[in-house]
This record gives sequence, C-alpha cells and structure tokens, in this order.
Amino acid sequence: MAWGRLLGGALLVCAPWALINCGGEKTRGGDNESSTSQLEVKSLAKSAVQELRALGLATRGTPLSQRLTLPTHSAEPLLLDTGNGGLSVAAHPLIREEQTSEIDVAEQQRGLTHLKLGDVSWVIGGLAQGAEDYLRVPAPESSASSLEASQVVVRYRLQLKGVAGLRLVGGVLEFLDAEGTPRWRVRAPLAVDSAKAKWPLTLGLENCHADTSAEPPWRRPVTPPGSDSCVLKLSFDARAEFPVWVDPEWTTTESMAVPRARFAAFGAESPAGVMVAGGVDDQGTPLASTETFDAWTHTWSVLEPLRGARVDPIVFGDFGAFVYVLGGASVVERRAWDGGSWEAAGLTQNLVGCLGYVGTAFTSFQVFVGATSEADASVRVEYQAEDGIWVEAQAVNPPAFRAEALCGYHDLGRKGVFWFGGRLGSGEFPTTSWVLKADPSLTFDEQLARVEWTPGPDLSELYPRGVIGAAQWGTQTFGGEDQDGQPLDTVMSASAVSSEFLPQALPGLPQALSRASVANSEHGLILAGGRDASGAASKAVYRQMGDVWYSLGDLKEGRYSARLEELQRFDTPNVWSPAGMTPDC
Repeated sequence: MAWGRLLGGALLVCAPWALINCGGEKTRGGDNESSTSQLEVKSLAKSAVQELRALGLATRGTPLSQRLTLPTHSAEPLLLDTGNGGLSVAAHPLIREEQTSEIDVAEQQRGLTHLKLGDVSWVIGGLAQGAEDYLRVPAPESSASSLEASQVVVRYRLQLKGVAGLRLVGGVLEFLDAEGTPRWRVRAPLAVDSAKAKWPLTLGLENCHADTSAEPPWRRPVTPPGSDSCVLKLSFDARAEFPVWVDPEWTTTESMAVPRARFAAFGAESPAGVMVAGGVDDQGTPLASTETFDAWTHTWSVLEPLRGARVDPIVFGDFGAFVYVLGGASVVERRAWDGGSWEAAGLTQNLVGCLGYVGTAFTSFQVFVGATSEADASVRVEYQAEDGIWVEAQAVNPPAFRAEALCGYHDLGRKGVFWFGGRLGSGEFPTTSWVLKADPSLTFDEQLARVEWTPGPDLSELYPRGVIGAAQWGTQTFGGEDQDGQPLDTVMSASAVSSEFLPQALPGLPQALSRASVANSEHGLILAGGRDASGAASKAVYRQMGDVWYSLGDLKEGRYSARLEELQRFDTPNVWSPAGMTPDC
C-alpha cells in the first residue's frame, strides 16, 4: 500500500465537518460483487466488535471529537486536526505492500468504525477528547506486525503537517506547535490477548527525532521531527496468546492523558499550573504516571513517571526546593519544584495513612500517621528527620489503626495532630478521636524520642455513624459518608486551645456530599463535585463566604475522588479552573 496514495489529493485539507467529502475509492466489481462484498464486510465488522466486547474493550461508546476525520475506506488514515489550517497528524497502520488486499469501505457497528487491512482488523471508537483505535493482530507475523526477537512489533505511519516538534516521555508521544505547546498526543496503554491477559506496550519512534527530556515542554525550544513522515512503533511480548488487540489512544491535550482518581495534585511553580501523580485509572489499575497542567495554554503534558505505581499518594513540599510523594509504596520520591526527574528520597514503613505536622518553637516537621496495611493493629508515627530519613517515633499509648482517618492540625502542628474518623479493621466507624500532642518547648530530637497519644473529644454529635471520605482544608472538614455509606452535609471546624482540639459544627453544605474536592481562593473556599445522596457523581460547585454557601454553577461532568487546585499563583493568569479532576471512575 503506497502511503502517497493514502495521503494524496485533498485528504489532508479536509475539514473535520467534511468527512463524507474526503476522497476514497469504491469497492471494485459490479453491483452483485459489491453487494456480496458489503455483506462480507458487515459480517467481519460484527464479529470483530463482538470479540472486542467479549474482551471488555470498546465499551465506552463516546462520540468522536469534531476535530477528527475518520477513514471512509481502508486506504485512508485517521486524521487529527487542530483546525484553522494548523497542526494535523494522519495515522494509519503500516501494512506490507505484498499483503494488501482490495480496498474495503468502512462499516459502522455499534458506534465503531471497522476496516479490513489484509488479515488485520482496524476498529476505531470515540473518546471524550479524541479516538481510541484497536488493531487486531492475528499472529506474530501478519500484514501489520513482525516478530523481532521476543517482541511483536506493530507500526503506524504518521504524516505530519504543521508539527513543529515531537516529545516522547513516559510512553506518550506529543505533537507540539512552534511555541512548545502540545496539541495532540498518542499513548498506547496495553495490548489484550485472546485469554484476556493484558500486556504492556512499549512506544517508540522511527525516521523522526523527538525530545525525551522530562522537563515540561512549554515555552522552550522544540525538537523538530526532521521529516513529515514518521513511523510509530508499538511492541509487546511475543508470549501473548493470539489474536491480540493493540490499543492506541489519540487525544487532544485539553484533558489529562490518563483518566485517574485517588491521585495527588499540587501547585507547580514551573511551569505555573498543577502537577498530578499516581492514582488509579478508569479500569482500577494503579498508576505511576505524572502529568502537569499549564495555566497559560490550558493544556496538559506528560512528565517522567514515578519509580512505581501509587494509590492514594500523599504530597508535600519543603519551601520551594523539592516536592515529595509518599504513601502507596515504601520508597519516598522527590522532584525539584522547577523540574528534573524523580529520585528516591528515603524509605517509610507506612504505606497508608495521612500527613500531619508537629511543631517546635521554631519550625515544623512532617508526621506520617499510618500503617503498613489496613490490617495493622496499631497506628505508627513516622517523622522526616533533618537528613531526609524517615524514622519511627516511640509512641506512648498508640490507638488502633483506622483506614481513611483524617489528620487535622493547627498553627503548623505546634498544637499537635487531631486524628479522627476512619474505619477500623472490624469495619466499625468509631466516633472517638485522638490527639498527638506537640510540645513546642522541646527540640526536634526530644519530640522524636517520645510522642504521646491522648484521647480527644467524642464526635458522636457531629458524626453519629462515623465518617470517611470527607474533604479537608486547614481546620475544616466538609461532608463525607457514614458507616451506612450515606453522604453527609456536616461541616466541622476543630479549633485548638493550648493542645486541646475543640470541634464545632458550622453551617452545613447545601447538599450531602462525600469525596468532594476543596481548595482555597481569595474569595473563599471552593467545593466541587463529590457523591450525592443518590450515589451519583455530583456536578455542583459551591463557594463558602463566611457562614453562607453560594452556588457557582455546574461542572461539565460529575466527578468524585478528584482534586481541585488554585491557579492564582506564581503570576499566572487570574483564573480559577478545576484542574486535575477526573470523571466518575
């Protein structure tokens, strides 16, 4: 199959709304032959879609973006276009010339476009910000694959127009404009074989150059591809049971590359915006990937992944030098605020828990209150020592560990840590609380040598059935859900007098919500999303002004277990945006 024929003529200048006008060849033969061929295509399309669905793939049914042009027959590529004559990418599986067959017309089955490419089936479905294509590879050696050592390799031809640079980081290939802004991307999360086993895909590039730096791409020189025709290389283990479906995704950069929940999000100084790390994807798979959002262009870019996957990670900074990620794995990792790669920064015994602060007269230091697993009997306290090493503190009277408990603190921990809520190993939701007392008169080493747990106030009046999944900002806690799984509208403030924490009920939320997102702004706290009383993902956004909650309208999509981050920082545009948030997972 000659690529010049695939991309010649008017195909590259077809507008996204002009799909039916984008060239193409009709099926050869007379009327009877054409009719028979169409029946065969429909049968092939139906069987391919049925096989995909049986493997749990192509189940989203999302409409295609208007910036995509679908192929109308097997000789045409999938066209990604930014519009207005700007950047575009045309992609087509690379088929060996001697194994091509007659040109088949695309057939629609259950919202999916099916094409036959020799002995390979090509199926294209929709994503919220692009398209997901599925290539059925019948054997290690096929019209679209080759066996190279222990790997099966599939290749796509990429025809570039207006692409100033390429960037290949974290298994994602980004297509950049002249300002270094990524406009489209492709990632290949996995291959699924006939036994439903998932095999990781390695993504590579041939015949073109790409930037491989972990530095964010915005406003720095791009790496020109060196050619307007590249080859995207996707490799997986030859031990997979064939047929195998290879699953690339082609998306714009207006959303994160990887849908995720239960992740860490934090403000990033360079570039000004937001960084997200870890979590779980929409299939529940733990993630190591990290991404960053640029407040000036409102686009996302992929960063170097963490050293390992983490679910419910915890993030904190040390006054502008490094950002740290812990929890979900024993290795603590850090990365410079202004860029660079992730590096190991010590070990912790705790893998689950919450982060608090305990202060001295002059400074505060981090406390990781948690356990190795939810099955542990007692809570463990770990401190980050001045040399960065995490050390277990000798604790007096440690309480039983609780999953999803909350760490409240006041005055940067100089009053101690207020530990409440959560779920015991028995499944009970206790209403009691505990205080990890601080003594600002002690030195760091003296506090580390002996920490003392004392019973705190009972919260049964505020949380008669306990609480997990509450949003927290400073000394305030918003919503959550009780032992029966019912969302709450409770708002609690825990002020500190001496080393005592005094809980107080504040005016409740406009509706009961659990696992909502909260962030601060110069005009008051913002609360967004969450699970409502029906169990659905909420779209609501509210602002707290004094004792009153005001509606700020709705999100485009309901979501929970997400994050809300402020973009009014570091001289960025004066805008508020829900960044780093995922739809209901």
